[in-house]
Amino acid sequence: MWQALYDSPWHHPALAWVAVVLFGLALALRQRFLVGYLMVFGLEIAADALASAPFIHLPSGVGTVVAIFFVVAGDFRVFLLVERCVAPRGLSLVAGLRALGLAVLVPLASACIRLAVPVVSATPRLQYLAYEGLFVVLALVLRFAILPRRLGGRDAESRQWALDVMLFALVQYVLWVVADVLLMVGFMPAHGVRIVSNLMYYAFFLPFVYVRAPRGEREAVAASP
Repeated sequence: MWQALYDSPWHHPALAWVAVVLFGLALALRQRFLVGYLMVFGLEIAADALASAPFIHLPSGVGTVVAIFFVVAGDFRVFLLVERCVAPRGLSLVAGLRALGLAVLVPLASACIRLAVPVVSATPRLQYLAYEGLFVVLALVLRFAILPRRLGGRDAESRQWALDVMLFALVQYVLWVVADVLLMVGFMPAHGVRIVSNLMYYAFFLPFVYVRAPRGEREAVAASP
């Protein structure tokens, strides 16, 4: 048993990752919002990119759980920042739970589609399209119908920050939809479109969040030791 535990991925790298994540979270909670946000989701994006790399082969059950976690986390980071901008007194437990509820909405809806439509369940590309299309609909409603009203009482910089981040996520998902539709009909250069959307998701999101943040938030990052 001890040999099996020693040789298992739960020993290495899982314990190392857990230790780093817990330390990162503890440190992030002591920082101003944007500093902690960039720290936590920097770790999340790096772990997501590693876990989904083609040279990483996780056991099927573990791989499914990890994939679902990172899908939810990827959307959660968008909604958490938006809810932080909406909340007049900053981030709260209620705002965090609201962001989590929005983050699980599309995964649950897409799971229902897979169960109801066998051809979607049997075709990975259609699964991607179902998820991406649902997110586009949700993002459109939030960006152009709900958020402008919810942000009505906030300062101009926070309001624009939330709207810009939501628009960034919307464009990213639209590009994924376009790429997957083109790939479904055999247009292989659409992989280039997918590369752009993947770079938006993994490489450009946090820099965009920082650049579009209110001046006071950016100054807090610059002042952090």
